[in-house]
Amino acid sequence: MLYFYDRKGRLSRTFAYSDVKSFGDQVLPSRLTLTTADENKKTEMHWIDIRFGVAIPENTFSLSRLEKK
Repeated sequence: MLYFYDRKGRLSRTFAYSDVKSFGDQVLPSRLTLTTADENKKTEMHWIDIRFGVAIPENTFSLSRLEKK
């Protein structure tokens, strides 16, 4: 588990990972959870499949492209 603190040193979020699985030749957690300190909000990511070494066009993560819906 990872802990994140605000500028005043108060706990603001926790980051946890679980469900370790093999993805090809990599062993990684398949569930990632970010939770606010008051536990009112939570973001979860679940990896089903991961591919490594895949070519990604340079403009994929450009600001203009990320702003498009």
